[in-house]
Amino acid sequence: MLVSVITVMYQPILKELKETLDSIMSQNFDDFELILQDGGTNDDEFIKLINSYVESYHNINFESKKDSGIYDAMNRASSRSSGEYLVFINVGDLFFNNYSLMNASLNFLNRPDLVAYLNVAYGDPSRYSIIKQKKISKIIIRNLCHQSYFLKRSLCVFNVGYKLAADFDLLLNLFHKDISVTYVDDVISYYKPGGVSDENKVSVYFQILKSISKSKNVNLHYKIINVLFYIVRIFREKI
Repeated sequence: MLVSVITVMYQPILKELKETLDSIMSQNFDDFELILQDGGTNDDEFIKLINSYVESYHNINFESKKDSGIYDAMNRASSRSSGEYLVFINVGDLFFNNYSLMNASLNFLNRPDLVAYLNVAYGDPSRYSIIKQKKISKIIIRNLCHQSYFLKRSLCVFNVGYKLAADFDLLLNLFHKDISVTYVDDVISYYKPGGVSDENKVSVYFQILKSISKSKNVNLHYKIINVLFYIVRIFREKI
């Protein structure tokens, strides 16, 4: 299996869940599986919807089990997956078109550790803006939307101690171990606004500061630069 698409959820809006599932299962690409990880939703309509997809497609794997948060759910889903590469498309997120996975697979030929798309469609097909992401740098360390990259499964373990910034912590430590990265100047997905990270930016930045400070892979010079960078961001958010 080349790709595992992972969708984690808890008490999702069913309309958004259906749109996400349709976007994934409409891909003109066969070498993928969909791992659905639910945190214990107890709703008859939800179960009915999930069962209809599981019964219709052979490549959907569903589990519903209580977890300690989104990154715990993402770890659980990763451990159940079989794809060489993982991509996280959560409820409300969509692939940009029906050829997204097929086009992405062309970048796996040399087996890089990470394939990162530098553009993200922020919104939905009816109304969106393109966000330009920066390449990962050791000087100024920025995050990437997890909807915009494919990471080798063997490298994907989130530190659940960072409830809002475990994706940042993962990329921070991987990049400072000099993983191989392929950048693609294109769009792979629509990213739904209004998530937990969007609404708690200051809290996210504080967790990022903690991640940088505690990392054993980042040298002191880079730590000082980035601590100052994110302190400035915190002040800007509070003004």
